[in-house]
Amino acid sequence: MNVGIVVAFGAMIFVTWSIISTIPSVFDTPSVSILIPGVDMPGSSIYVPFISGLIALATVVIIHEFSHGIQSVCEKIPIKSIGLLLFFILPGAFVEPDEESLKSSKKSSRLRVYAAGSVANITLAIVALVLVSLISVGIPHYFAEDGIAIDRVVSDSPSDGILKDGMILESIDNQKINDSESYVNIVKSFKPGDNVTVHRSVQLFCSVE
Repeated sequence: MNVGIVVAFGAMIFVTWSIISTIPSVFDTPSVSILIPGVDMPGSSIYVPFISGLIALATVVIIHEFSHGIQSVCEKIPIKSIGLLLFFILPGAFVEPDEESLKSSKKSSRLRVYAAGSVANITLAIVALVLVSLISVGIPHYFAEDGIAIDRVVSDSPSDGILKDGMILESIDNQKINDSESYVNIVKSFKPGDNVTVHRSVQLFCSVE
């Protein structure tokens, strides 16, 4: 957790820089939307299934809070209360160290307790990415040799009725899509409201979620 203190401060600086650096783009091409599990939001290209979203939220919150508690015990700081909660349908957790003991502990101990939750979540993200990478071996990838596979078309979007799940986009505005890098380079030059011409092939395989 001594290393975790450095990681937590580094993550805090990175997130702060990321927020500040994206402020100009919010005014230039506003495309901010709220992400709610199980709900398609207009303008959002991300959709999280409802049950999966709740499981993910519960996992993140519980690991975050309980990591604070575990580190408090390691630092010999008593825990006043610990438990799980449910706010309507949103799961949660809480850990309450003894405030007086926390304040009277060494500064390094306090920093380790404070950093424990963030470090636990970062570790969880790394573990999840590794597991997804291992599980995805042998599953058809979204990027085929000649383009990118469409996983899902958002209803009432400009693409609805034109593109379908499982289709392969081979080019956009006559720019060939060879891999993920070429796709990103092509689409990042567009702005909301732009009209584009896509070349697509028939459905090759079922979409994978």
